[in-house]
Amino acid sequence: MTGAGPNWWICTANSDAIDAGLCGIAATPRVARLARTNFSRELCLRHSRVGLAFVRQPLVVTYGLAYAFMRYTASIRITFIALLLTAVIVGCAESESSATVTPAPPQATALEAIELSKIAMSNLDNFSFQLTHDSGHTTLSGALELTRAGGLVTTNGLDLEAEANIGRAFVRVEAVVIDEQTWMTNPITGVWSEIPPEDSPFAFLDPVKMIADILGETSNPEYAPESSPVGEYRITGTIPAQSLATLVGSVDPNAAPAVILNFDASNNLLNRVEIRGTVQPEDEPGTIRIITLSEFDSNVSLEPPI
Repeated sequence: MTGAGPNWWICTANSDAIDAGLCGIAATPRVARLARTNFSRELCLRHSRVGLAFVRQPLVVTYGLAYAFMRYTASIRITFIALLLTAVIVGCAESESSATVTPAPPQATALEAIELSKIAMSNLDNFSFQLTHDSGHTTLSGALELTRAGGLVTTNGLDLEAEANIGRAFVRVEAVVIDEQTWMTNPITGVWSEIPPEDSPFAFLDPVKMIADILGETSNPEYAPESSPVGEYRITGTIPAQSLATLVGSVDPNAAPAVILNFDASNNLLNRVEIRGTVQPEDEPGTIRIITLSEFDSNVSLEPPI
């Protein structure tokens, strides 16, 4: 052994010597393991005071150790690539399963499918509806420009909430109709009061008849060529504007807008109606109304608000 400064000892030894602790002091387990692994001659540095053994300069790893290390890292890379490919394949499969598809047309013709829906809709006790506008609005009496309306519809009335504009002012009103009685909120104070049915700006509204008229008056029905959401089928056609009087009130008697009807394939219930084009005299040509139907036969009932 030769000195290498006041606190360090340098020794050369073979692995057996290190195992036997012949390098001045016993090697740490980790250094001993390294020494046993194909090192013919190792250079060890040992701190004489605390007995810690470590390598002062990089050890030259033998070919056997390097080869084992390369095989280990290669296996990690292969495993990572395999996991990555699996994730990509699963992701693609999920994307394909969630995409809309074009279902095969039902065995019934488009006209027969509409007739089946008429029967299914007529058997309902209640449903919810929403009227919205992708473009334009619906003009009501009193210069009201209706933008949205919706609520609960039953066989003996409806519970309605509507939003409209009067000039630059925005108003929200609610109305409840049960048989021959009508209640409505004051658009300014929100206070409920009973009013004569003919005084209601929604006196014309009858969603049950509206649905029956739409299904009964759609002309030239055809299955839509474009794809439909899974579990639905879509029929296109035209409808005389007069058939929509129970939806909008005043209509252009000469208008015949296009309609797109969406049906639930499992029960033939109509769940969406898109009306494109002029219905009222005030409509712009690009007016689009959307009727959405949902919550069929829920366990609900109408109650007087006061």
